[in-house]
Amino acid sequence: MRLVPVLAAALLFTACGGSDPVDDILALDGDTTNGATLFSSNCVSCHPADGSAGTGSALSEVVPTLDDASMVATISNGIGIMPAFSNNLTNQEIADVQAYVRETYDP
Repeated sequence: MRLVPVLAAALLFTACGGSDPVDDILALDGDTTNGATLFSSNCVSCHPADGSAGTGSALSEVVPTLDDASMVATISNGIGIMPAFSNNLTNQEIADVQAYVRETYDP
């Protein structure tokens, strides 16, 4: 009979679920000034500041095609050869980078 409380707890956990990290980040106000600093120290080695292609994609071409959720997910989780930054940056820092990138490469 110990199975019933375990099943009930599992159902409750599944029904409530955790919050989506992307949604949590999107709910934050990004600081473009801090985002510029973070971009310079974390991103510019692959994504040149002028928006051209480097080791990574040309942000001036890619950013206008992405919605904010996709951009945050890419920064957080990585894609292709781009590493995930969710272990190195806080949610606020990811929001800051996203705001800077959006403002700079999709004016």
